[in-house]
Amino acid sequence: MLQSDPDNTGDSTSSRDGQLSFQANMGIANAYLELENGENAKLALQIALRQAAPNFSVGEIYSKLGQAHDLLGDNDAAMTSFRRALTRQPNAASHHDTAKRALRLTLAHGDIPGGVEMANHVLASNAGDSDALTARGLELASNSQIEAARATYEHALENGANYETFLARAALELSVENYDLTQHFLSLALREKPDSTRGKTLLSACQSSQLGVKLLPESSWYDLASALSRLCGQEPALLPLRQLANQALSEYDQPLLVAVMGEFSSGKSSFVNAFVGTDVAPTGVTPTTATINIVKYGRSKAGRVIYRDNTSRDIAGSKLFEALGTIDDDEARRIQHVEILMPIDILERVNIIDTPGLNSILPEHEAVARSFLKRADAVIWVFTVNQAGKSTEKLALDSIRETGVRVLGVLNKVDQLSKDQVGEVLAYVDSELGDRVEACIPISARKAIAGDADSGWDAMRDELEARFFDQARTIKKQALNRRLHTLLDSAHDAVASANHQSIAFRAALRTAAKLARECMFRFVDEDVEQERLRIAQDTGLLYRNAALEVLELVRPRKLPFGSNKATQADRDYLLGLLDSGFDSLLQESKSRCIGVLTQYVEEIISPERDKLEPLWNALDSRIKEGLKLAQAEVWTQSLAFVRGYLRGGFVDHFFQVELGKIELTEDAIYHVLFRSSPELDTQLSLPLAKAGGQLLEDLSDFLDGRADNAEVQFLVGDSGLSRALSSLSEHRQELATRLDGNDDSK
Repeated sequence: MLQSDPDNTGDSTSSRDGQLSFQANMGIANAYLELENGENAKLALQIALRQAAPNFSVGEIYSKLGQAHDLLGDNDAAMTSFRRALTRQPNAASHHDTAKRALRLTLAHGDIPGGVEMANHVLASNAGDSDALTARGLELASNSQIEAARATYEHALENGANYETFLARAALELSVENYDLTQHFLSLALREKPDSTRGKTLLSACQSSQLGVKLLPESSWYDLASALSRLCGQEPALLPLRQLANQALSEYDQPLLVAVMGEFSSGKSSFVNAFVGTDVAPTGVTPTTATINIVKYGRSKAGRVIYRDNTSRDIAGSKLFEALGTIDDDEARRIQHVEILMPIDILERVNIIDTPGLNSILPEHEAVARSFLKRADAVIWVFTVNQAGKSTEKLALDSIRETGVRVLGVLNKVDQLSKDQVGEVLAYVDSELGDRVEACIPISARKAIAGDADSGWDAMRDELEARFFDQARTIKKQALNRRLHTLLDSAHDAVASANHQSIAFRAALRTAAKLARECMFRFVDEDVEQERLRIAQDTGLLYRNAALEVLELVRPRKLPFGSNKATQADRDYLLGLLDSGFDSLLQESKSRCIGVLTQYVEEIISPERDKLEPLWNALDSRIKEGLKLAQAEVWTQSLAFVRGYLRGGFVDHFFQVELGKIELTEDAIYHVLFRSSPELDTQLSLPLAKAGGQLLEDLSDFLDGRADNAEVQFLVGDSGLSRALSSLSEHRQELATRLDGNDDSK
């Protein structure tokens, strides 16, 4: 590639060939600039710079060279060329144009000092230039002169809508956390340039701040859960997830939640009582009266029955087990779960969910049991020695494994077998279910409650400490990770559904707008012409009828040089006849045309009526207003025109001048009336085309405008929400990776 000294105009030549070569390179450069081919344009300009004659202003070359560098993304080189152009361009217009290009380049790349420099050049020839004022406003904002910057931006906008000004004002409002105004000015900017990368980046920052998604690399699981909870509370699309998000956040700070599960009569309640060290779970209940019980810490012994209709019943501690023992089949079906509160130290470390046996859960309790399983931090599965490893247990444990919850197995009632038999059962459980449970600990819950040292409870306690309590922090994080993962997936799905509806709505608007414009052309090109012909035809029929009436009214001349005569009453009669006829004719015309326009509106709206339902009131109002305006501008004015024509001398001229000259026949009278009549078809067709076409064009513009607004709203709302959720999902993944790597710092 040729290189040139930018300050050396080269050896000038006055030869014709040299001049032609110079002009050719300038033409080539202009062509490449039009094609946005910066590299070839730069090469041609560098050659032209060497060929320029001494008296040629090289400022033009430098200005175009700046454009070429801009296309290549070399901002520094572009600004250098623009500055050189400005020092060599005496012509005020070209000087202004170069400064303007350079100014826009500085605005696009956030070069505030360069922007102020170029703004001074521009303002010298145009004191109200909005780009230049925007550059001044950016300088003020960078110096924390907020109100002065606002005033400067307002001054800029007084000179017309400007994308750069809207964007700068949005950035200013974001800097002072004025999110509503930020979104307002971003909406205006994105309407000007919907694909603006800078606008979308600023929008993302605004959404992240407004939605509370300000996670840093060091943000914790609690920070993540808090951000998601706030987001669900702020966004309508996520409101159904708000309770689950709040619940996940609340339970993160609660003791371990351990679900005790197993088949009916496996000894789950006995295990819970042994675990706590006292009777807290009722035993001996029947499958139909079994309830889901949550055992947790309380300052005093008490109970609370929570019903499926969200009502509750408190139970005094002294009557707790008596009351639970009286629950019958009917009440059990109405109960969601029972809370049992006990002042026992171990319950400050762990809450226990005592579930009925899977083969005894009422259909009404199944959904509740599953919801508690999703909330559980860990599961203890109680096997019974004589039925361990059943196929139903495999299916249930497979379901739990899919949730990712850790499961510890307990082989209960080992006191019913010999030591060797217990070993055989444990081996069988391991072979059948080994990958579904972490370990299987043999115990006798009955002996443990009695305090028998041979119950196996010491080994059970050691396993619980090692696997659950010592790892409580990690387990809580794993459980929160699972719940947040599920919630974020649900949130993404909810937003995707809302986005799909938004896309469908915008597509419906665009389709209807296009159809409205097609209907406009059909109406103007076809329907108006048909109506013009119909008006001409109906006017002719009206005059035929009038001619017959005149024959009945007028006395014919009897002498060769006499004249046909009519009275004043005859003239008034004909005037009334024509007036009434034109009124009827125009009423029929109005009915036909309004019917056509109404049919077009139905044709436009009907295919997308369901999707356009939110706009129907606004559409209906605009359509009615457009039809009302058309009636006034077309038929009301046409009738006024005809009446003025008739009363302004048409009838009098016919009787006083024309009638006396013609033969008193129907054709003669008709031709005189028709020849002198107002051109109603032309008088009506032009305003009809304008009014009807305007109605349909306005409808098209309205629909397109709403589609534009919907797209901007999508960018400002739904897409920002998607980016916020993506940010939360990415942070969850980072925390999960650290958790898997045993980085327990958060």
